[in-house]
Amino acid sequence: MYGDSSTVYQESLPDTTVWTKQAIANFGSFYFDHPTYSYYPLVGITLEQAKKYTEWRTERVTEMILITKKYIKPNPNETAENHFTIERYFNGNYDWIIVKSDFVHVPKYKLPNSKEWERIAKGNSTFKYGTDPSTKFNQKVLRKYHYLYNTQEKFIDEKNKLKDQTELSYYSGKNTNGLYSMIGNVAELVEEEKTKGGSWKDSLEDISIEASQPFEQPNCWTGFRNVSKWELRKVNKSF
Repeated sequence: MYGDSSTVYQESLPDTTVWTKQAIANFGSFYFDHPTYSYYPLVGITLEQAKKYTEWRTERVTEMILITKKYIKPNPNETAENHFTIERYFNGNYDWIIVKSDFVHVPKYKLPNSKEWERIAKGNSTFKYGTDPSTKFNQKVLRKYHYLYNTQEKFIDEKNKLKDQTELSYYSGKNTNGLYSMIGNVAELVEEEKTKGGSWKDSLEDISIEASQPFEQPNCWTGFRNVSKWELRKVNKSF
């Protein structure tokens, strides 16, 4: 919509050099472009990029909800000047919208704050890392990979065998909330400009649920996940 050479597009791209900066030259831009890594965690991003993504995701998911509910029609000719935004919709700025309801539930995505992250990582369990190793899924992970968390200990288990540093986002241990990889794999940005959960380069003992790590710049061990809340919004104008 903005064009590949636009500032908006260029500023949204991750830093593909984070792997080579860590002396892991076998990844580079390959990690970001090859379909093999489609379900691996995104790294090489700034806090500002992560926050802008949550805004973009809120807009796109809301747009799809409204299209699915037939409150609006898809517009194949959107431009940088007239594309769908939530505020434009609720302010009645589109002549191609069909409104069938005065109220609609829409999501609002954001980065979790530290307390929110800890709550969803811990779940309702008494386990140190929020993960019950006795569940059927986690037993399967242990049998297949011999670990529940992608941390330094995996290097030890594999006798320092060279490996892809990150793992598939959904192949590590699942906590009592049903969420994967809350501990290890990649650290996760939170609102307070720090990270939680640790990564593949950390020791499991150093990354308890309550622990935090500093974040200074894009790297190959930090990503993010979103939380969301749902809001009931009133349409201000009918068509």
